Amino acid sequence: MYFKPFLAMGLITEVSALPQWHKPSFNQPSRECPPVNGTFYVNEMDLYPESVDWDPIYCKLYIRITNHGTINYTAYHLNGIDYDARTGLIYIAATNADAFVSTDTGNYLNANYTGINRILQYGTRRGSLISDIDLAPAQQEYKRITGSLTSGFQDMAENTKENSYAMGTFGNSIAKIAAEIGNVSHGEPRELQLQGLPSNYRPQMADGLFGPRQYDGKIALWSDNYNGTAVYGSIDGWASVRYLGLVPNDDPAANGSFATATVEIGSSIFVVETTFQFVLPPTPKTRFPFIDITKNVRDIVDRSDILELRGEIAPELRGRTSFEKRDGISHNIFYHEATGAKLDFVKNSGICETTPGVNQYSGYVTVGTNQSMWFWFFESRNKPEKAPLALWVNGGPGCSSMIGLFQELGPCHFVNNSTTPSLNPYSWNEYANLLFVDEPIGAGFSYGNLTVNSTVTAAPFVWTLMQAFYANFPQYKNRDFGLFTESYGGHYGPEFASYFEAQNAAIHNANLTAQPINLIALGINNGWYDAKIQEIEFVNFSLNNTYKPLINATIATQYKAALTTGCLPYLQNCTAIVGQNTECLAARKACDNIDNTYGSYYPTNFDYYDIRQPASSPFPPETYNTYLQDATIQKKIGAKSNYTECSDPAGNLFGNTADCKFSPFHLRIDISISRKTS
Repeated sequence: MYFKPFLAMGLITEVSALPQWHKPSFNQPSRECPPVNGTFYVNEMDLYPESVDWDPIYCKLYIRITNHGTINYTAYHLNGIDYDARTGLIYIAATNADAFVSTDTGNYLNANYTGINRILQYGTRRGSLISDIDLAPAQQEYKRITGSLTSGFQDMAENTKENSYAMGTFGNSIAKIAAEIGNVSHGEPRELQLQGLPSNYRPQMADGLFGPRQYDGKIALWSDNYNGTAVYGSIDGWASVRYLGLVPNDDPAANGSFATATVEIGSSIFVVETTFQFVLPPTPKTRFPFIDITKNVRDIVDRSDILELRGEIAPELRGRTSFEKRDGISHNIFYHEATGAKLDFVKNSGICETTPGVNQYSGYVTVGTNQSMWFWFFESRNKPEKAPLALWVNGGPGCSSMIGLFQELGPCHFVNNSTTPSLNPYSWNEYANLLFVDEPIGAGFSYGNLTVNSTVTAAPFVWTLMQAFYANFPQYKNRDFGLFTESYGGHYGPEFASYFEAQNAAIHNANLTAQPINLIALGINNGWYDAKIQEIEFVNFSLNNTYKPLINATIATQYKAALTTGCLPYLQNCTAIVGQNTECLAARKACDNIDNTYGSYYPTNFDYYDIRQPASSPFPPETYNTYLQDATIQKKIGAKSNYTECSDPAGNLFGNTADCKFSPFHLRIDISISRKTS
């Protein structure tokens, strides 16, 4: 619609919920807006939207709409909008309407450049106009530099420093507006020299301008009507501008319309499509596509020969992204260049973590040939942008980390005999970004070739997963990192930490190009750490725990004597983490024979994990196991195999090397020295 200057802001239409969204309450800011991926349609406009911006706090689209069929034009054509979430202000281009009236025939060379152009500053929280600025000085400066006039300021954009820019359709100009809370002043305008335009590309008309924040101010998207969306880049603060490529208007959803604006919703970029109608009265149109061009833009940037642009992504973090829909579920695909790993995951499945605004990701990383390792990642419920990153792996060996997720520390659990999970208020992701991994291959949902037969051979696969994880989620690459594990994690934890630190050292010494893991903590719960210590201490605990003895003193004395003479001497020969399979297998056989003999003296009706409970204790419930066997749940979370809580084939490979009998004690010392000298 066309309005007289400074009338109420009926030209701005709010869309508070997009199709298929669970509509949250917008009475107070949400922690994070629901993600949007893939093309969607807005069905409540009247004719066409020409400028769009996103409110990431209240999860709203602000859409400037125009009825191009209005005959009685006024002096102003209220055009571009730029919403500043920091202040709640909307900057609006109120431009000379005559410039657009003169183009009704489709001849843009006849545009009327005379008339007043202004920027209005409207406060959404106050519900009133705050101030405005005359763009005449910018127009005069443009004429001084180029010898031409500019008009039709039709779109607004904002950079990462909260500065707004007004784009002139006629003359293809951009004027910088330095944003200040409660005031606006115009900056020094200058001509942008566009470089690298191919001979077969002729820009039609500057209809939309946008700078996606994910590119940190180095990429601008120019809505070029019939052509599509042009991608421009700069590495010198826009002193010079390079044409990088064009996202053509060939998506089926466009259906003959053209690009008028772009908008960034979360991590996705959309082009807004509409159709000009030069015949009055116009035909009503109420369905407008928002086409997802995230991948198109990324591919253009990645193909750029401006190394500094691509260099913003370090070699160890580079990759390419695509999207697939399988069985009605959208899958995100990421190929990591450095490791060759492929991530295939579902974002926000709606399973387990249902806290509004908290993101989750579940799927696979190919860590080797025909080896798909399962992960489930939950962002922190509080300040995920600052929270540390924690990795959890269960033990076994060969047991799934879904045990830890559903029965111990994850975002959801099963209570009161429920068959569906509920939120766990004590989850570790209250304050940490929490990653669960099923390792080795064969555990849980992980599937493929079983090649891991020891803690040492398991570590590189987990490191590879972390490298691919950091590349796809680079916002976490420098966070404090904690490795947490339990049970057989007494072996996993020290060895994985030692391997990570060794890789960090190689990176530091320029012997390896990879992402360092900022390991600051190693936590082991109820760990099987050192057989030489724990074989004896198991007997001591059996007799002298704070609840009740499990065996009598006579059996305990005999048991320890048998271990001292028939087990510990063999363990003394099993001291290296590799190369002593024969010695370690002998130790395992000797110690297991003694343990099995004296195991017959123990009562049968107690829980090995909590001796206060009977063997049939319902806590924690095993309900989650049945839940994860459900094919519908598996499809939603992106699982491609049936769930196996503990894999005997995977665990038996460790048994074949007697991995459980070596002591990783020396690894703890190595880590300590590394941290002190780093």
